[in-house]
Amino acid sequence: MSQKIHSSGFDNSIKGDKLKEDKFMKECLEMFGIKIEREKMVANKGKRTQAKLCLNNLWGRFSLRNFGLSQCKITDDPNELAKMCDDPSITINSIDELTEEVILINYIKKKDWVEEHDSSNVIISLWTTSAARIHLLHAMQKVVRTTGLSASLHRH
Repeated sequence: MSQKIHSSGFDNSIKGDKLKEDKFMKECLEMFGIKIEREKMVANKGKRTQAKLCLNNLWGRFSLRNFGLSQCKITDDPNELAKMCDDPSITINSIDELTEEVILINYIKKKDWVEEHDSSNVIISLWTTSAARIHLLHAMQKVVRTTGLSASLHRH
C-alpha cells in the first residue's frame, strides 16, 4: 500500500503545503500503520499501476475458489490412468490422446474431497467485495444523467 501511496504523490490540494503534507503522513501512520516518506512521494503512473495490481492480487487471494475448477494431468503411464480411474475423490471429464503413448486426463475434484485453500478467508472476501461495491455506489451517485444529452454531468 505504501508503494501505491508513494507513487501517487501528494494530492494537488496539499502539495507544497508542509503542514498539510505532515498531517497526511501522520494520519497514514496512525490510522493504517503505513509510514510515508516525503522524498518518495513522487507521482509515477507506471509504479502506481504496478502497486495497484499487486494489491488487487493480494486482496483476490482471500477469495480463491477451491471447488469447480478442472485440472489436467498428462501421462504416459497406464498405472497412473488406472489409479485416477479408481480414485473416488475425482470425476474424470475426458481422456484425450495426445500421441500414441501420451494421454491428457481432464478431471475435477468432488466437492466432498476439496480442501480449503491456505489463503481463503470468506469473511475478508465478503468484506472486500462489499466495501468495493459501496465505493462504486458512491462514485455512481456522483454521476447525474441528463435527458436528451449524450454527456454525463458530475456533481462535486
